[in-house]
Amino acid sequence: MTVEFSLYEFCKDFRYRRRFKKYLKKNIFLDTFAFCLIILGKFDYTQKYNTLAGDQNNHIFMNISTYKKLIRFVEIYKGRLIITPEVVSESLRHIFEAIENKYGFASNKKQIEGEFADFLQDEIKLFHEKHPLIKETLTHNWIKEIEHHKLRDRFEIGELSIFVESDKCKYNAIITKDLYKKNKKGEYCNLQDTIIIQLNILSTISL
Repeated sequence: MTVEFSLYEFCKDFRYRRRFKKYLKKNIFLDTFAFCLIILGKFDYTQKYNTLAGDQNNHIFMNISTYKKLIRFVEIYKGRLIITPEVVSESLRHIFEAIENKYGFASNKKQIEGEFADFLQDEIKLFHEKHPLIKETLTHNWIKEIEHHKLRDRFEIGELSIFVESDKCKYNAIITKDLYKKNKKGEYCNLQDTIIIQLNILSTISL
């Protein structure tokens, strides 16, 4: 089942950190907005734009400060980053929405779009070379969960693809903005050997 985990305790308590480091040294799954933050954050940081500001619904963590913390966090523990194709697909929709929101009426819009297209092509190639883009297994029990418990309105395909793949691995961390509650009672998903790292909490801590 999902492991009870506190990022605050992890950052301030040595014994607690020693207990949970194994999760971050194995498999780190990036959910949609974690991948968005890495792509837009790097583009803004290297090209001196502010596309992150285009995501107005997640301004708490969609900013350069949290981008730097996320990169630092991943680099410290050196886990294998896993981004499923479904997450990439969902992320690109949010990424282009953010760019349109921020620069849709800018006089240099086409220049920005051209620079980002070149940047994105290089980044996706880099991710593909360094980290596995895993295919979803449609026969997995999470797919049966969708049918039997009608979870379609609760989870998007990117999240489900993470659940499928994390069930195949031992010791996982998922970096996400969500808690993955699956019903109105607030019950959580049962993800085997998995800790959840929320972006809004990551934005508030010191590394």
